[in-house]
Amino acid sequence: MSPELTSDQGMRVVAALEAAWADDSDALAALVRGGHGERALAVLVAQYGASRVQSMLLVVTGIADLEGADQQQALAQLREGLVSHMTTVALSMMSGWARSAGDDVQATGDLARHVLQAILTAYVLVPCLLGRDALVQADQADRSISEIGAGIGDAAVEEQGDEAVRVSSPAGTSHA
Repeated sequence: MSPELTSDQGMRVVAALEAAWADDSDALAALVRGGHGERALAVLVAQYGASRVQSMLLVVTGIADLEGADQQQALAQLREGLVSHMTTVALSMMSGWARSAGDDVQATGDLARHVLQAILTAYVLVPCLLGRDALVQADQADRSISEIGAGIGDAAVEEQGDEAVRVSSPAGTSHA
């Protein structure tokens, strides 16, 4: 799995995902320009996407809940299967796309939207490929993610005066 992003890189990526989701090309252009010495935004977006997809894969398959030899055996079985192969190909393509995007705002926005799609697809498709037990695990993972507020599908919060207003999440649900 890719090393995690720094706090500043993570905030830049989340801002880029929000800008891409909202189709805000001005905000995305400012984020792509970045600052002196910062890594290319597209590369950071791809790294974030790979990390989240890999984490989601471990959660929805139940491997994240295992320990020791059981976890190693489950990882070995996962690596032999189609899901692992498809994930590796998709993440490799995403990484190549990121390297070729450079400072292109449109390409970075397209990549960011596809990263969001990949995360949501991993959440839905993997359990379907693995069967009913994985669907139950995905439901449990959804509750866990909601409880800790770490999912990409969490509703964004906008500050308006003294009150916080929840807005639509990428999943399309709205929270008041």
